[in-house]
Amino acid sequence: MKKHTLILKLLFINLFLIVGCGNNSKEKTKIESSKETSVDNAKNDIPTEEEIMASESDNEGIEEDQEVTIGNQVWMVKNLNTDVFRNGDIIQEAKTKEEWQNAGANKEPAWCYYDYNDSNGEIYGKLYNWYAVNDSRGLAPIGWKIPSESDWINLIDNLKVELKNDIGKRLKSVDLWVQEGKSTSNNGTNSSGFGGLPGGWVHIDGIFHSIGKKGSWWYSNEAHANSVQQIGLLSRSRLISYSFTDKATGNSVRCLKE
Repeated sequence: MKKHTLILKLLFINLFLIVGCGNNSKEKTKIESSKETSVDNAKNDIPTEEEIMASESDNEGIEEDQEVTIGNQVWMVKNLNTDVFRNGDIIQEAKTKEEWQNAGANKEPAWCYYDYNDSNGEIYGKLYNWYAVNDSRGLAPIGWKIPSESDWINLIDNLKVELKNDIGKRLKSVDLWVQEGKSTSNNGTNSSGFGGLPGGWVHIDGIFHSIGKKGSWWYSNEAHANSVQQIGLLSRSRLISYSFTDKATGNSVRCLKE
């Protein structure tokens, strides 16, 4: 009888060990599976190279606190200085007048520095043709846009200027404008905070004009098949200029928050 009892006890102990090991194996499997899931989730959280490039391009050309509120609008206070589209694609740089001419002739997005000198970009930003402005990949960073005609009109209205000949002066920067004519100073007051700079422009032939004398910025609207409207500030005037120019011209870009 005692022998039978001992055998039953041993069988019970073995059964307990087998069940316990089975449970431990299941728990181990669950833990390992959980770890694998966590690793997979972590991998999914790692941004792709394209996402990193796009993120970096979002803020390209924008420095901290470089925006100003004018009425119901928020503007950049510096000209755009990016060399990538919103999705991270590179915008071709024209380093010679021949390269600028070719980009325009082929209707390709392009930018350049004034006089093809990168030191000018540190102050005035880049000059873009309208094919870069209008590209579907987006020239403006995420959260910003290229202002339309109505946006520029809204800016003027927001200034609430009673005398029209003060508008340009309020938009112009307080320095860098050369003296022309009889005026002792052609600098602005920048009372608007816009800080318009005389960055000049580049013709379709790749020849540069008017640095220190004129600042011109693109509209996003297409006016005609080959021309787009631009807004400008002149050293010799307190007024704002409006004109049409060829899409292969190079102008500054100032972005407006969406």
